[in-house]
Amino acid sequence: MDFENISELIREGKVTIIDTRGLNEYMSGHIPDSILAPYTNDFWFHEIGEYLKNIPHNVIIVTGQISNSEEFTTRVRNFRSDANIFEYEAFKKRINLDESRLSEIDVATLMQDMGEWRIIDVREPYEWTSGIIPDAETISMNDIPNSLHQLDKNKKYAIICEHGNRSLYAAIFMADRGFKVATVKEGMDGYRKNRLPLD
Repeated sequence: MDFENISELIREGKVTIIDTRGLNEYMSGHIPDSILAPYTNDFWFHEIGEYLKNIPHNVIIVTGQISNSEEFTTRVRNFRSDANIFEYEAFKKRINLDESRLSEIDVATLMQDMGEWRIIDVREPYEWTSGIIPDAETISMNDIPNSLHQLDKNKKYAIICEHGNRSLYAAIFMADRGFKVATVKEGMDGYRKNRLPLD
């Protein structure tokens, strides 16, 4: 794949990038709209291998310390012989794209720095009836894409759900579109355990 054209192909959605690094590395910097699929062991190939076969266009796999090996490359090519595999730091230097970044905070940090964050609760409406954090905005995860125009890229957003899974994916989506975001890793479950105020 020609690096002169790769950035444009990514912008046009003609490349699928699979990022095999761990979550912390991904959050500290990743290519927008890349798919987080951390490589941990052989099970990765059972989960991702068939998916690789069915991607209809160019595939780029970026690797980190664990997945950056000849064995990993050989096994990927058994599923997708035309996959382009690059070590992340080297790949990032060759393309003309900004990285996305997000962070992870706990409930204590959120409460300590409450004035710094606008909170978005991405749970479903039926979950909001059990209480929401005072002044939090309620936008269910599925409604985030259609609600971005209402949000301000100059503000910082803390995204919260029940346990921290949905908020992570919502935060990644927002970060990839230029927002400053953090996911609250303990979620509302952690918030309630701390007996903090609810509306």
